[in-house]
Amino acid sequence: MGAKKIYNSIINTTPNKDFEFLTYRNSISQGDIAVCRIFFNSPANLTVDWGDGTIDNFYSTTDALLQHIYSVSVLHKVVIKTSNPEKIIDITITGCDIIGNLSTAVLFYTSLQRLLMFQNHFSLIPDSILKNPSLTYLEIGSNGYFIGKIPESILQSDSIKYLGFSQNNAYGASYISRNYGRVNEMNNLESLQLTCDNYGEYVPDNVFACAKLLTLSLYYSYGVRIPTSVSGSITITSIGFYNSTMYNNTVEANLALFPNLRDLSCRSCHGLSNWDAVVGMTNLYSLDLAGCYYLNGGYTPALPANLPSGFQNCTNLKVIDLSFNQWSSSQCNSIVDDFYTLLTTYATGSGNTGNFRGMSIYTTSGLGNTSGTYQAPTGFVLGGSNGTPASQKEKIYVMVNNYGHYWSYS
Repeated sequence: MGAKKIYNSIINTTPNKDFEFLTYRNSISQGDIAVCRIFFNSPANLTVDWGDGTIDNFYSTTDALLQHIYSVSVLHKVVIKTSNPEKIIDITITGCDIIGNLSTAVLFYTSLQRLLMFQNHFSLIPDSILKNPSLTYLEIGSNGYFIGKIPESILQSDSIKYLGFSQNNAYGASYISRNYGRVNEMNNLESLQLTCDNYGEYVPDNVFACAKLLTLSLYYSYGVRIPTSVSGSITITSIGFYNSTMYNNTVEANLALFPNLRDLSCRSCHGLSNWDAVVGMTNLYSLDLAGCYYLNGGYTPALPANLPSGFQNCTNLKVIDLSFNQWSSSQCNSIVDDFYTLLTTYATGSGNTGNFRGMSIYTTSGLGNTSGTYQAPTGFVLGGSNGTPASQKEKIYVMVNNYGHYWSYS
């Protein structure tokens, strides 16, 4: 804790037009994971003091990509100055391992629309600096030393449409309880990205009370629960469970609470034992079930390689990602057979237009080992007869050429 107090004393918490931060990184460059970029709404000048005697100047620029390589990996104080702070509209600083507080200079960026600060080490976000009427996109995530609450100024914002506050280390304290219970006060919030730290923790009811909320993303949430009171929530059309587990591995029960979804992602979601819950989602356009390794609370390394009964009801579905599911060759053959049967039985229209036509299907590399050769089957007529496919690869050929599919499987 003493070290953090030292860092906080280095970065001034009183309003300061200079954007300052501390970093131990030895390089900040476009080719590295560290990115520092500032956009202006009209030409402006910018000066960067890298803290090692190097000063870079940008003249009459609207896009300043800040890059630097240090000769030694020690703590450096970076100071970014501009005579036109009111022209800044976008700041992206990711992977720079910033230590200390988020700079108070943000307060002076009155035209700032987008602020992305990911993979840094903020210990404090001053409460007063985000009262910015132009700010619509705010993402401050993956901060290993974040110990403060979510600033009240964020929750009082009527301008923010996208809020990302996931993967912030709360030192074992309840993360969700850190003000998210007031998120419904954000009257124009459309997309929310968050993380639940404590096993068995509920996403607050107030999250689902946001009148305009369309997208909810849960990242690295372990044992999270969604209140059953949200059943029938009609505003949320997109939900994602990323690298998460659900309380008592009840993914299917949680999905059932959102029957009106258009986009659903359970990427690397632990505890998904099947994908039967999607059959009632008749509005579903995209479905991401990639990397669902952990099923039934265990380590079975595959999502079931069969389309669930009733899948023909998902007539609006156009994009499916089933990659990284460790299927065997026989399982790959099985999923191809199921899709082919789906199309030949339930597809409507012609070419790329109609139910189950024009789909993009991303699958595990094992599909490259499906039976046969990718070629037209005997009797195949483009735009006409499917012929008589003798193998799974010939069935894929038919789905691509007569039903407008895109299959990624190699």
